[in-house]
Amino acid sequence: MFASKEDVFNFVHLASAEDSQVLHSLLKRYHSQKTKSPFRFGPIVMRYYYSNGQPVEALKAFCDPDLDGLFEDLSSLKLLMSLLYEHNMHSEIKDVFEVVKSKKSGNPVFVKTLSNIVLASCYKQNTPESYKLATEIGRQDKEHVTRRGVEIAAAVALKQRDPGLALELLTAIDFSNNLLTRNLKILAYSSMDRPEEALRIIKRDLFRDIPTNVVPEAMKAMKEAVYRIKDDNQKDFVVPELKNLEADLREKGFLVEKSLDTHLLEPISGVKKRQILEESSESGHSDEMNG
Repeated sequence: MFASKEDVFNFVHLASAEDSQVLHSLLKRYHSQKTKSPFRFGPIVMRYYYSNGQPVEALKAFCDPDLDGLFEDLSSLKLLMSLLYEHNMHSEIKDVFEVVKSKKSGNPVFVKTLSNIVLASCYKQNTPESYKLATEIGRQDKEHVTRRGVEIAAAVALKQRDPGLALELLTAIDFSNNLLTRNLKILAYSSMDRPEEALRIIKRDLFRDIPTNVVPEAMKAMKEAVYRIKDDNQKDFVVPELKNLEADLREKGFLVEKSLDTHLLEPISGVKKRQILEESSESGHSDEMNG
């Protein structure tokens, strides 16, 4: 039976969550006709799955060879990966990302845009495998990874007790005034029992009269590193310096209450619900797929 563009469009907008299997069959019928149309159904279909909280069904549609090419625009991929992220389907996120990399090797915009979701997934998983992937992504150039992506990759390294790699990633790009970069560096230096360098970061930013927000985890780690100092003369000098800096930060309102995780993961580009739903509703005609 012939399926027109209007059939698919109307069904998607009227379908309930229980109609996902019927929708899948209709899409296969429409796609098999090889109908030429400037309209892309991928975003509105993924929007349907996203709105109904159906990650398994969305992944099934993406992986179906009979629907090959239907979900290869950026809006569809952001919706799919965001949906998987929200349902903690971390292995599946990596699988989709590998497909994207293989198909979009000539278009770094796709990899760069989606890498934040992948890195956030790595951070949540916190496994040796995720650490390896985060390191690979974090070491990419600016064309392939965002500033936030590098920060998340560094945070993964810290979780895996590799502060040296975290510093390597963070110093590769100059954005040292950023809250996340500052706090991740403080955590890294503190983990390496180099609290004076952590204190130096705070003193530098305070001297330059820029907002020097410090998260609770960084303050705690720095204190613990200071009190681990074995040389009594060094400790007698550093402890008062730490107390003075803490008082200065508190007076200026720079001791923030939000955790590192909150700053690191919210919002993740491509995961903000309203943003991706609005994008998908407007992208049927606009997304291009140039591999």
